[in-house]
Amino acid sequence: MKNRILFCPICQNQSLKLKFKYTSKPDVEMDFKIDESDYYREYYECIACGHMYGKVDYDFSKFYNGEYTKITYGQGIQKTFDRLINLPEGSSDNEKRFKFISNFLDSFFLDKKEIEILDVGSGLGVFPWLVNKSNLKITALDPDKRNIEHIKKNIGVKTYNKDFFDLKTKKNFDVITFNKVIEHIINPEAMLQKSLNFLKKKSFLYVEVPDAKASQDGKNREEFTIEHFHVFSKSSLKILCKKLSLNCLKIESVIEPSGKYTIRGIFSFT
Repeated sequence: MKNRILFCPICQNQSLKLKFKYTSKPDVEMDFKIDESDYYREYYECIACGHMYGKVDYDFSKFYNGEYTKITYGQGIQKTFDRLINLPEGSSDNEKRFKFISNFLDSFFLDKKEIEILDVGSGLGVFPWLVNKSNLKITALDPDKRNIEHIKKNIGVKTYNKDFFDLKTKKNFDVITFNKVIEHIINPEAMLQKSLNFLKKKSFLYVEVPDAKASQDGKNREEFTIEHFHVFSKSSLKILCKKLSLNCLKIESVIEPSGKYTIRGIFSFT
């Protein structure tokens, strides 16, 4: 471990606790082909805001351009997509997510059919599929070419095939969604800050992240896998967004149908 964490990356408090230590890959984690003798990482918890930060010496800089999809789904992108969109009612994380956002759209906009949504890190496109199915306008962004080709073929919505930090467009959106995305970024504040460049006035961000409450069930959970630099508390997510002068309109902790501990919040940009 090259550098010890000295302060919370969200609230900057120096009261940190070493929460978890890993010397081998948990069963729930994808196989990134890290040599067993080199596998070591830690999770620290901020005593002040409850945020958890993963310390790992592994370079993920180019990982999401292709390897993530390859390791997660192999050659089964279509098969996995078909399974997810055909889950029984009440069993889909994406379905619950869409209902939460859709209900809020009804109260926030006069006519949600006219709004435009940007989904950052769309992956297989299950969420864009649900949005498009409801006749709402959505653009899907993902750095992996295979995901974008799949989305174009199966959903037919507008797309950006690029890293969000490389996005350059004069187009502005009414809603930008980050569905389990910012925990993968060392500096999530920079990602949310950039998103403000693409938001219209009187618009909002939807941010969904893993919940640190999962730690009550131990360290061998999907919330704490190696690619998650951050696991949030409601306090830490609100602090992060307050730094960007975003107003918290709604935030809640839920356990999803998949069993994941999740925080989801809606933050307005005025």
